Parts: sequence; C-alpha cells; structure tokens
Amino acid sequence: MRGRVGWLLVVVVATALVAGCGGSSGSETVTTESTTTEAAPAEVTSFDIGDLNCGAATTAPVTVTWETASATAVEIAVDSFSPAGKGPSGTTNVVVPCDDESHTITITPQSDAGAGEPESKEVSPS
Repeated sequence: MRGRVGWLLVVVVATALVAGCGGSSGSETVTTESTTTEAAPAEVTSFDIGDLNCGAATTAPVTVTWETASATAVEIAVDSFSPAGKGPSGTTNVVVPCDDESHTITITPQSDAGAGEPESKEVSPS
C-alpha cells in the first residue's frame, strides 16, 4: 500500500506543477481606470493689510497677510508696480509711496490651473 500512496503523491504534485506552469500562450489584458479631476480654482480666503505710517518718509512698509485655498503661490502688487511672487499663505511687507494719495494693494492667487480672482484693498497715509 505504501508504494501506491507514494506513486499517487508524485502524480498529484506533477499534475499541480504542470497546471501552474501551463496556461495560454496569449497575452493578458489589464484594465485600468483613471479619473481626471478638474483642479479647484485658486482663491484668497483671507487678506489683511496694516496701516501706512509715513511720518516724513517718502515710502513706508505696509504689512500684508494672506491665506489661500488651492493656490501654489500669490502675486502681490502695489498700484501698477510689478508684482512680487510669494507663497500661498504668509505675511510680508510691501513698500508704498508716501505722497498723500490712496494706493491699491492687490493679491492674485496662482495655481497650476492659472490665476484666480484677485482681491484689492486701499491704503492711505494715517
């Protein structure tokens, strides 16, 4: 009886190996799904400016603080001066002329999808 069990075991193992190695000679088809999501537009969620304290100076710093959503950076401009690039949230000082005029500080959020809606605030010497 022992010989039959051993022989049967060899047949079972050999059959399993052939079944595992065999198979089709065709190629496998793999299906994948991809989802494209549209990026949310960059937006300013918080934007504050400090006071313009000129004294006798011709220019003075104004503190600008901001936070954004879905932005990778912001551009901050004073009037029509070239904007400065900054991070998506933070605090910085911008230089504003002290000429008894009102000046506009504009922050524009940026993302991979492009520029978001700019926000502006006026500042005047105090």
